[in-house]
Amino acid sequence: MTPAAVKLSAQTRLSRDLRQSEGVLENASSVGVALVVWIITGIITAIGALCYAELGVTIPKSGGDYSYVKDIFGGLAGFLRLWIAVLVIYPTNQAVIALTFSNYVLQPLFPTCFPPENGLRLLAGVCLLLLTWVNCSSVRWATRVQDIFTAGKLLALGLIIIMGIVQICKGEYYWLEPANAFEPFQDYDVGLIALAFLQGSFAYGGWNFLNYVTEELVDPYV
Repeated sequence: MTPAAVKLSAQTRLSRDLRQSEGVLENASSVGVALVVWIITGIITAIGALCYAELGVTIPKSGGDYSYVKDIFGGLAGFLRLWIAVLVIYPTNQAVIALTFSNYVLQPLFPTCFPPENGLRLLAGVCLLLLTWVNCSSVRWATRVQDIFTAGKLLALGLIIIMGIVQICKGEYYWLEPANAFEPFQDYDVGLIALAFLQGSFAYGGWNFLNYVTEELVDPYV
């Protein structure tokens, strides 16, 4: 796989991982259940990624889901899948990411309360419009912006890992001990656990994006 393909996969994956992962622990009600959720959703994601890798070499066309649905089920199914993605799936995904980003930016300005909803939406809308303008204006600038954001995500991920290691070295691992891992900090709720699975799956999202540019890869079979 080419470095550009690896970079594309990393950019799409990290954009979700760092912004929605805390919801899994919040809704799982215990560290142990949260780890189980991460493991199960990770296995499901790995299976999906392997299936898409097989589809990518069997049907080497750009377009991802649309190309596969069209070739297997016909033009009507592919047409419907494409418009559902354009009108529902992708806009809602981008809205969630933009709102979460806005919350992280504005939260330090409101240390004792939640940021105002209108402020979150306004900043999210501005971010989406700005990124849309950059992508429409110049491929080079879009690539540079993506590289900068990817570097920032890797830095943030590294800081999270380092802080976790520091806390473990200080002896702060009570919730990681087997006897305490499944001790709930709130009552277990089936609905919340289901929501934790949903957020875990969302955080793992992006594994299928490389198949949208299969024909652009130098050697997709490697």
